[in-house]
Amino acid sequence: YEPIYSFGHRAHRLSPENYSDMIRIRTKTSTLTLTPNHLVFAQSQDDIAVPTPASQIRVGDRVVGKNPTVVLSVKKTREDNSLFSPFTPSGRIVVNDILASNYIAFENTQTLRIMGIGWNHHWLAHTA
Repeated sequence: YEPIYSFGHRAHRLSPENYSDMIRIRTKTSTLTLTPNHLVFAQSQDDIAVPTPASQIRVGDRVVGKNPTVVLSVKKTREDNSLFSPFTPSGRIVVNDILASNYIAFENTQTLRIMGIGWNHHWLAHTA
């Protein structure tokens, strides 16, 4: 675990007219609700933690946490709950035992293609 040094969002209980589109990812032991473009670390077939937009997570995928765990459900929701986006030195944060990124995808893909090269969204945001 790391210290939180700042917040990108820190909004307590938004007004009813300010709903946000969210994705709720549920595993056997936890639930994580985040915006569709926020990155979650999914385990690839090669056992590599790949930062993946929440909107791309599917039932049966394995998300990284204390132990990789299988996703049981993924649900699109509209929420008026508080929004928090904490920043850590590495750009990674564990929320409800699921490893997530402080950053978002610039588009709804695992990588951003620039000049024919696929760049990892988490790496790009953390390096900038």
